[in-house]
Amino acid sequence: MKTDIRKLVVLGAGTMGAQVAAHAAGQGLEVVLLDLPSPAPDRSALARQGLEALKKLRPSPLHLPEHAALIRPGNFEDDWSWLAEADWVFEAVVEDVEVKRQLFARVARAVKPHAIVTSNTSGLGIAAMTSHLPPEFRRRFLGTHFFNPPRYLKLLETIPGPDTDPGIVEEISAFCDEVLGKGMVRAKDTPNFIANRIGSYAFGQAIRAMQELDLTIEEVDYLTGPAIGRAKSATFRTADIAGVDVCVKVWSNLYDAVPDDPEREVFSTPDFMRAMLERGWLGEKTGVGFYRKDGQQILALAKPETPAAVRLLDSRERGPGANRDLVAPQPVLDDAGARPVDHPRQDLGRDLQDGQSRPQGANGVQNREGDKSCPHQHDVAALPDLGDHAPCLLQRPEAMDAGPVCPRHRQPTPRCCEK
Repeated sequence: MKTDIRKLVVLGAGTMGAQVAAHAAGQGLEVVLLDLPSPAPDRSALARQGLEALKKLRPSPLHLPEHAALIRPGNFEDDWSWLAEADWVFEAVVEDVEVKRQLFARVARAVKPHAIVTSNTSGLGIAAMTSHLPPEFRRRFLGTHFFNPPRYLKLLETIPGPDTDPGIVEEISAFCDEVLGKGMVRAKDTPNFIANRIGSYAFGQAIRAMQELDLTIEEVDYLTGPAIGRAKSATFRTADIAGVDVCVKVWSNLYDAVPDDPEREVFSTPDFMRAMLERGWLGEKTGVGFYRKDGQQILALAKPETPAAVRLLDSRERGPGANRDLVAPQPVLDDAGARPVDHPRQDLGRDLQDGQSRPQGANGVQNREGDKSCPHQHDVAALPDLGDHAPCLLQRPEAMDAGPVCPRHRQPTPRCCEK
């Protein structure tokens, strides 16, 4: 399908807005990045800060370093008229439905009649965001949910609202497939859509299993990463990349949206994560979350216990499914009441493959017996704890995405494995 999208305006210069702007600029689009106005003298300071942050991220969201200069920064007041030139307006502001409703009311008055307007919401209702706006605007509005980091994760969920023109959905889907290189999955306007509905449940179950089995943060990531065919960011490193505050917001929105779900409490935010928010431990964007880099060391929020990961993963007597308590149970995919996501199973599989780096899709879990002889030992760092529900920080020798690879376990390992 031929598309006429040449100019993109991104609203919100945070983690996702700036990175989507970078990816689009790398594909030849004219890109504007707007955020809230700052005090003088630089009224567009937030947008500029978003662009500067791109240069520091690894892996880089920029295809080439010079692409940052192709993105035009501005603010919601002085440069709002730029929306009149946009073929596509992409919203990536805070995950709050009232904030988005107010913003889209302004957008509706500013854009040209044929511009496509989309939201990067990770789970808020598409219909709820624009129910107060004219039908002609709702016809051109839908959700386009990218996954972090958007340059590298292939998945893009499109979520039409009840009034979205099917032709608009096809146009933006074709564009994102052919130009942005995305794997397109059509989602329904249900809470958290597909991947985040499953991912939120899996994250909640991992935390519940961690507490019941008395595991550490590192142990959970060891068990839920490459050992079962998933990305090395596993569970908690993924949360740091996405943002601890974003994870809590997504959980909270889902908890409110599924009052009749029999497993609703899985989406209840644990006390230790609330404490993390209070301390500003939001993950990669603040420099500390479940992990924190301290010079050449990586500190991990974890219980100061002898790691049980090897015992759980490699114990022959427990059998090959010993780590399955940390993987989302099957019922989340079943068709029973308000709890499941109502989508074709092939879409669920593609969502998990492209958006959560699970090569085996929705149901596949690789089991790896491994070698019992890897003596993982760590020293407890003398850092403050978060109270009774989340203990102190545990020292780790190197980052999850760097360092020597253990020939036995085929992933970065503590220094004891180098011997």
